[in-house]
Amino acid sequence: MVGILGWSPTEARKETLKTLTICYDSKVVTQWDHTASLMAITHNLSTIVISLGSKGGGKVKPKSAAELHPYRIAKKRGLRITGKDVSPLRMIGNAIAQRK
Repeated sequence: MVGILGWSPTEARKETLKTLTICYDSKVVTQWDHTASLMAITHNLSTIVISLGSKGGGKVKPKSAAELHPYRIAKKRGLRITGKDVSPLRMIGNAIAQRK
């Protein structure tokens, strides 16, 4: 950990293991921020090239850096409703409406 942080052993002896771990984790996350940004740029540029070269517009979607970052995984919120989910929801809604 000390080598990755760029500290000398004498600097590291002054710190606790908890402090070293926090500094190491923040350094790794920061480095992944940079890497994920470069990966997103590369992916999005290739998406543009694919969409320009194909007749149908291409089916590759652009991605953000958060989607490619292993430590900052974007959480999907909410319920995704598809056509298969509609009929059970209608049944539930009708049952609730009949009770009133």
